[in-house]
Amino acid sequence: MGSDIKNLHCRWEVQITFVSTVPLFFQVLTRSDNFFLVKRTYPRGGNQCAYMKAQNRDGGKHTLSAVMGYRDPATGQMVSPSTYTVTVTQGPGSSTYNMMTVQTSSSSSGLKYELVYTDGGNCNILKGKVDL
Repeated sequence: MGSDIKNLHCRWEVQITFVSTVPLFFQVLTRSDNFFLVKRTYPRGGNQCAYMKAQNRDGGKHTLSAVMGYRDPATGQMVSPSTYTVTVTQGPGSSTYNMMTVQTSSSSSGLKYELVYTDGGNCNILKGKVDL
């Protein structure tokens, strides 16, 4: 896996096929194995080329394991990736599966993101949610 991480490019590459029996957001996460963050509107330590590689999908539970990593701008090297659990759920008061929770373990509350836009192709916009 180390050699393919070195060759990652910073762009989002996702193709979606709409199937009515599977929640749209889970389709976004299962259509491709590799996702790349194009732009983020909040600081994250200057990390570059953030990526996610999907693994071990469970369509019934709308979960998957994901390896996530980034490039360290100081060294230009890819940092050793970490494994996370990604779960897609219905947002509060929503009839659609539009929320994604990223957890380091099942005991952590994780980070929540809302799918606010998808063009059904390569552009998917997520909004970070903060529990107050």
